[in-house]
Amino acid sequence: MQRLNPENFSLIEDFINSYAEARGGRSPRISEIGEGLGLSKSTVSKYLNIMKANGTIDFEGHRSLVTKQMLKMIRMVI
Repeated sequence: MQRLNPENFSLIEDFINSYAEARGGRSPRISEIGEGLGLSKSTVSKYLNIMKANGTIDFEGHRSLVTKQMLKMIRMVI
């Protein structure tokens, strides 16, 4: 099994936040994250599953990624 790069967790979270901010709250697809960061879809999926288990993000499906920063922004609007 390949070792995980701790930096990728931050890169993925930052990518999701930037993408959502630029697109009115819409989250990226796994393939878009992979393309944007130069990672395979399977690698991105592996990191997302770990991030979900750790409570860093929440997601169910392709475009339902939500980070803690996104939740804060949603709460500020409400």
